[in-house]
Amino acid sequence: MSASPDLTPPDTARVSTGVLRITAPNPGPGTLHGTNTYLVEEDEGVVVIDPGPESDEHLSRILQLSSRPIIRIVLTHGHPDHCTLAPALAASTGSPIWGYAPSLASFPLDQVLGDGETIGTLKAIYTPGHSPDHLCLAHRDGVLFTGDLVMGWSSTVVSPPNGRMADYFRSLERLLTRNDTLYLPGHGPLVTNPRERTGELLARRMRREAEIIAQSSTPVTIATLLESYYSHIPPSLSGAARRTIHAHLLKLDEEKRVMTTDGGETWVAVQSTQA
Repeated sequence: MSASPDLTPPDTARVSTGVLRITAPNPGPGTLHGTNTYLVEEDEGVVVIDPGPESDEHLSRILQLSSRPIIRIVLTHGHPDHCTLAPALAASTGSPIWGYAPSLASFPLDQVLGDGETIGTLKAIYTPGHSPDHLCLAHRDGVLFTGDLVMGWSSTVVSPPNGRMADYFRSLERLLTRNDTLYLPGHGPLVTNPRERTGELLARRMRREAEIIAQSSTPVTIATLLESYYSHIPPSLSGAARRTIHAHLLKLDEEKRVMTTDGGETWVAVQSTQA
């Protein structure tokens, strides 16, 4: 098991060579202290990764702390807590917005960044699961910006229909083929043990999958599964937990390992129906 992460509120900090982290003022159950925005120094200027939610305060901090002109905005994915400040930042700086297409963002991208493509010091690694437009961004010296795919303080919410558990498994497996030495996530502290943490998250999901199959040897409801696995969490997180259980069930349904008996609330293992 990895050591418990440091959950003390972060200050603006230089977290790697040429990388400054600024945490947006949107703390909450799903964001911890807020969204991490990264300022990456390039030869031509500064690249902003995940400008975060709409916030005049955060916009001012980004502009004030950029050591040189901002030349590019890059999104790990189009969820609002990571990207809705992008149009205002682009308008203030004249910089284009890059991301994977089709994007979940509520505004158009200026440039599309596909799997394996490189722009400046960043290389796009397509890693869907949490969202269908999710990118990790490989930087120099073994640094990987992981967005919401891998975080040190929490596992990732996989919320259907845009979140797909099968894709999440494959994305974690893809990271395990790499030799990154530091993860800079979209929320929470940096991850200094990338392979251990990624393997831990994948193993956790595999265990939960096995538990669901075992418990569905007789018909079981999502509500019952939620009570079995997440009775300890605060009510504010129960919706996310329920959606993640549903994502597991949909993956197992695609694999013909479970089936629903009533359109989506009650599920049973397929083998138990073949007496």
